[in-house]
Amino acid sequence: MTKDLFREIEHTADLAVVVEAADLPGLFARAGLSLFALLVSPEAVEPAEHRRVEVEGRDQEDLLHEWLSRLLSDFYVHGFVAASIRVVLLDKIHLEAELEGERFDRSRHSLLREIKAVTYHDLAIRHTTAGCEAQVTFDV
Repeated sequence: MTKDLFREIEHTADLAVVVEAADLPGLFARAGLSLFALLVSPEAVEPAEHRRVEVEGRDQEDLLHEWLSRLLSDFYVHGFVAASIRVVLLDKIHLEAELEGERFDRSRHSLLREIKAVTYHDLAIRHTTAGCEAQVTFDV
């Protein structure tokens, strides 16, 4: 499942991925799940807790940055890891999503790596014949 969410691309010092989906709401959901899959083995995450997240940005790329930064912050501040994400509202500058997941538990979850931040470096959303894709670089 993890390898279906994203593909890593070569980057000198950081971690860069490409995420693909049929539409923009799916792209934002898959990008969020990809972030969590880079942090924690997703197989052990249970949908025990429900959260609603809202973010705003200046444009869609900035919105993607703000979205992933919020999820990363929620992981480090509250220990929350999502097992599923459903985007319920998405326009050019606003996103609302519902997440099912749980708090990170060292006895059940493996921390795969530390991600310091979501960067703007090469951040892009492109529309393709199959839908859309995003390239995201994380500072590790």
